[in-house]
This record gives sequence, structure tokens and C-alpha cells, in this order.
Amino acid sequence: MNEAELDALIAELRNEADEAAWHVGYMKVAIDENPLISDRLNGSYSGYAGAIANSAVKAALILYCARAWDKAEDAVSLRSTIAELPDLDGLVKRRGIQLAALGVDFEDASTFTSRHAALLKTFGEAEDSVSHGHIRLLRTEYFAHRVIESKERKKLASSGVAIEPATYDALLQLAEATILLVGEIGYLWDRLSNPYADRIARAEACCREFWHNVPVLRDVEKPLR
Repeated sequence: MNEAELDALIAELRNEADEAAWHVGYMKVAIDENPLISDRLNGSYSGYAGAIANSAVKAALILYCARAWDKAEDAVSLRSTIAELPDLDGLVKRRGIQLAALGVDFEDASTFTSRHAALLKTFGEAEDSVSHGHIRLLRTEYFAHRVIESKERKKLASSGVAIEPATYDALLQLAEATILLVGEIGYLWDRLSNPYADRIARAEACCREFWHNVPVLRDVEKPLR
């Protein structure tokens, strides 16, 4: 894969992560503010709109994680990107050329090296997460298809992994780790800072403010005809 192709691959990963960062912020608030949100929605017919939004965001995060960790060689995924990313020496050389073109000395080589090591470590930990099996199962049986007893389920059972429902916490942990990995890949590749921790925090603040300003719907909605 040449540089232009890798540029395009990383750009697509960023596009996906941009949207997923908002979904993570929304879901964090949905969990943290569950008593408040329930009070706003329960007992109202218009509150179903909020329930539908929660369900849609959960589905979007499940599909995001499934896509981002796809094992297909031609997929827009973290696995394919890490496989094509140059090694440390290649990245350091590329960074030196980038900075030289700007007339800037490469003075942060130690930071660059440590962030590269941290990227590979975090990638390995996230890749080994048992949540992948549960998320792929949801994707296969509920979203990409509707299957009662899928091959994915049988494969997961035979591997010795307990077949348990994917929890919100596990989904959020994997989704957030995935998004932050995309940002680190971008930093190592083209010098852009990793924006995603701030974007997730911003999304969380916006969604929290939204729910705090939603009235108790059963008290304000008109009778349904």
C-alpha cells in the first residue's frame, strides 16, 4: 500500500471515529444520568423518541466496533491499518522529512517513540478483548442478519468464551479505546494531535446539558389523540 492509499485509509478511520466519539459521549451520559433520563421519559408517550435514540446509538456503537476490528484484509479497520503502517524507523524517518520541509528540527523523538510503543501495547490489549466475540455475535444475529443459532455463536462457544450479553460498560470501553487508537495512528502518521479524548468529553457535556434541559414529558405533553 502506497502513502496515498494509507492516507485514504486513515482518513476513513477518522471519519468513522468522528461520529463514534459523539455516540460514546451520548451513551456515557445515558448510563450516568439514567435515573434523571428515566424520570423525564417514563409515563409519557413522547418519551418513546428518547428510547428509540438510545437504542439507535447502542446499535451504532456495536456496528462501529465490529467494522473497526474487521479481520478482512481489504476492510477499513484498525487491523488493516496497523498491518500497513510503517515500523518505528519508517515513521521516524517520515516525521523527520515532514518537519524538515517546514524548517523544524525533530526534537521530540523520545516522545514519538514512547507513543508508538504505547499504541502497539494498547492495540494488542484491545485486540485481545473478549468483548469482540460478544459484539460480533450481536452484529451477526441481530443487525447484519437475523439468526437464532449462528455459526458465530457456535464458534464462540467452542472457543471456551462464556456467551454472555455484551454490557454497556464493555461496549463503551472497547469503543472508546478504538476511537483513541485511531487518533494515535493519525498522530504518528501525519502529526495531527489526537483530538478524541476532548471530542468525547465535549459530546458528553453537550448530551448532559440536553437531558438536564428536557422537561418531565408526562407533565407537559398534550393528550394523544
